[in-house]
Amino acid sequence: MTGHQLPFHIRILKAELEKRKDRNRRYSMRAFANFLEMDPSALSRVLSGKLDLSLQASCLILKKLDLNAVDARLFVAAVSEDKRNRAAAVLTRALDPSLLADVEFDPRFELIVTPPENVGLTPKDGLSISNDIISVMDLSGRFLHVNLTTAKRLLRVPCELVGETWNDTEVGEQAANILESQQDDFLKSGVEKIFTFSLGEGAATRYFTRLISPIFQQDGTMLAFASTIRDVTIDQLLWIANDQLLASTSEEDLFKILVSSAAPIASSCTLLLDESAGESSYTALSESQESVSMSYKMIVPLKEPGSDSELGRLILSNPAPFSTAAGQFAERLARSAVLIMTSRSRNQQRA
Repeated sequence: MTGHQLPFHIRILKAELEKRKDRNRRYSMRAFANFLEMDPSALSRVLSGKLDLSLQASCLILKKLDLNAVDARLFVAAVSEDKRNRAAAVLTRALDPSLLADVEFDPRFELIVTPPENVGLTPKDGLSISNDIISVMDLSGRFLHVNLTTAKRLLRVPCELVGETWNDTEVGEQAANILESQQDDFLKSGVEKIFTFSLGEGAATRYFTRLISPIFQQDGTMLAFASTIRDVTIDQLLWIANDQLLASTSEEDLFKILVSSAAPIASSCTLLLDESAGESSYTALSESQESVSMSYKMIVPLKEPGSDSELGRLILSNPAPFSTAAGQFAERLARSAVLIMTSRSRNQQRA
């Protein structure tokens, strides 16, 4: 590749290095790397075209270099183009090239890495808090493609992530270590694998499943892998709540569990009961939200199956609007509690 054929950002960096060497014959690659706050070996690989720059790194470099506005825009554009070319070069060897007109944004491309419904993941029943986090990665764990959901979760645009690993993102050290470890396990096995994991603590805990599938070349060797991460927090919380409701030792205990189980979706939850049910209400309030104005409310009636009469009402309050998933979660939670209460009442009558 001649100097003129090199990407614009590499030509700029090479020219800057030569300019500094002309001023000082003892000026070295290491000194230039220190000036740019880069690893010398990484800079050498970038200049030789063997390693692409992240957009984050390119922005840091632009702060160091005295480029005019036009050259600065061309520099960033060249970095983005280089990333797309590298991703397309790998993916074209395994996938239909017609899908790669725009690797980062073509929605058809996601059909390749969207798992079928029979792979053991949670069904799409409308209770997932978010859309799937979909990506394609090379065997070194660098992104070749991410969907918009992934980019939004990482507070980036899709093309910025191409060429980076989980550790290069803002996903957090705990999550990055878990995801990288899963990829290591997958690469050792060489076969499709499903992982389950959780992130966060207490009421902030979120639960996920992850499907990692190999992408093979025609000769049978693995070229890359597709990753689909699904947020199954709502389903997991329902399982946990149902187990606790079933384990309740009294009706009062059940009511308290019902109210506390709503903590992940509401800042305050109150259960108002019919007067015949004894104590009139149960309330759970997050300590961190005691002084916060609750502008939004959701009311979920507790009704016996096939009856219009209400046993009570679950009233949830929040400073922010409730999501559709939160509403579905509350309805299923209330329905589970009513079914357990009804079943126990019938058993007592038979006894």
